[in-house]
Order: sequence, then C-alpha cells, then structure tokens
Amino acid sequence: MSQPSRDVLFDFDDVRVGAILHADLAIPPGVTVIFGPSGAGKTTLLRLACAMQAPSSGTVSFRGEDIARVDPVLLRRRVTMVTQQPFLWPGTIADELSIACVLQGRGAPDRERMGEVLAVVGLDKDLAEDASTLSGGERQRVALARVLLAGPEVYLLDEPTAALDARGARDLVRRVVDWIRATGGDVVMVTHDEGLMEIGDARVAIRDHEAEVVA
Repeated sequence: MSQPSRDVLFDFDDVRVGAILHADLAIPPGVTVIFGPSGAGKTTLLRLACAMQAPSSGTVSFRGEDIARVDPVLLRRRVTMVTQQPFLWPGTIADELSIACVLQGRGAPDRERMGEVLAVVGLDKDLAEDASTLSGGERQRVALARVLLAGPEVYLLDEPTAALDARGARDLVRRVVDWIRATGGDVVMVTHDEGLMEIGDARVAIRDHEAEVVA
C-alpha cells in the first residue's frame, strides 16, 4: 500500500484542462475506481496524474509534491499508465516483459517471474513468441503483465478490460488488483464496467466535466 507517512496519492487543486475537466479533489491510497459517461474526462484525469497532459490552470501534486517540478521520467517510474491501446516494442514477449524493468532501472526479470505475471493476466503464450503476432486482447494482457513486473508505486489503468472478451475480464482485473495490493502498490482505474465498482476502496465520479470522490 502507499507509504504510511502519506495520506493522499494525488491532490488535484482546482485543476482545469480547457473545458474538458474540472477537478478539485484528493485521491486516497488503495484502489480508486473512476467512472462516468464517455467524454467526461476520465482518461484526462489519468493523463494529468502522470504528467502526460498538463493542466491549463491549477496544480496536480503527488504525495505532496507538485508534479510539474518532478522529472517526468522519474515520475513515470513511480506512476505508470496502461492505456486502452498499449504500445508494444518490437521483439518477443520476453523482450516486452524485460524492457519495463530495464526502463525502471532494474535488471531483466528471470523467466520464472515472467511466467508468474503471465499467469496473473491469463496469457498462455511462449515467451519466445513474437509480440507483433498477438491479438488486441493479448497485447492488453502483455501490457498489464509488463507493468506488474515494473512495479511502480501507482498503477493507472485506463479501461483495462476494453480489448478483452467479457467472459473472464472481471476476474482478470481482480487478479491484477490482488497482485498490486500484495506487492504494495496503489491503483487508479477508469472503467465503464459496473461490476468492477466493488473492488474500489474509493470511487471518483465524473459528471458534467466535474470530478468528485463519492462513497
């Protein structure tokens, strides 16, 4: 879980991004689920949290520090986002899983560890298989496995079941979240799936371009 000396993951201080989103809220430790209609600004909130997008006004802070003052490379090692259409590097599945750890400043994981995360995401593939041959759903699973190996402090998951078949998708997300909890991470997840609301310790609703923490 988050560091015991902190009580807030992100503190959005009257942030505005053009007319897309207005947020004045704190996102707590644990697992936070963000929901709302399409186009409300859910993905924008995640992009703000990892400095992929800058606010037009206001401040975004992480563990009490304005992220505009943090080296973006170092920030994204601590706060990592998995998008709906993840980018995969050329190479094998093993290459994909290794590069995340290398970018985090660590050595490549062993094959046993790779196998563990592939089991978590439900991908039964040979590590030597060319990642470019994977389907959209399989690419999403590799992206999830890759970020689990990277082990950031905060995982930003943007519609993690979007490219997956409905059958088993919820169980997959629960397994991923359980892994993150067990390894000491926090999750901020965007979803349209009402069946995943229950896994959140907190929920953020975005309505009419306004974001607020709800029970």
